[in-house]
Amino acid sequence: MKIYITRHGQTDYNKNRKVCGSTDIPLNGIGKEQAVELRENIKDKDIKFDYIFVSPLTRARETVKPLEDYFNQKAIIDERLREFDFGEKEGCDFDDPNFRKTRNDPFSVFKNGESMVRACSRVYNFFDEVKEKISSDSTILIVSHGTISRIINTYFNSVSLEEFNTFKMANCQLLEFNM
Repeated sequence: MKIYITRHGQTDYNKNRKVCGSTDIPLNGIGKEQAVELRENIKDKDIKFDYIFVSPLTRARETVKPLEDYFNQKAIIDERLREFDFGEKEGCDFDDPNFRKTRNDPFSVFKNGESMVRACSRVYNFFDEVKEKISSDSTILIVSHGTISRIINTYFNSVSLEEFNTFKMANCQLLEFNM
């Protein structure tokens, strides 16, 4: 099974280096352009998808829209692909030392949010279900978020904590994994 993942297009929070997890915000103008460029990139590579899964958050759904239109295929919304919940740190500066400290410890729980361990559990559950229910010769696209992409990478690759914490995925970057 081929699994492609992408991160949603740019938002104003991304542009301004603000923490954005479960806060539901739209793409900005650049993000909408990136979503169209993603579609063109996929067209150029002649990739066809048997299934497209998307986070329920607006920025991910806006990113997938040009692909839904091109493929004449509705994406399947899955709550487990929702971005990490940073709780009370939503909207803070990305370089805030208290945010970084909690973010870099997978067992720490953000106040009114979640821990990386909990988020990993829901994302791993998603992939275990995909493996169980979808044919191994399928090609799948997942449109999600930055932190969820980091978690997805750990499902397919053994990484150190440092590698996990430094993994970055650009907006509308396309990565391929094999299951």
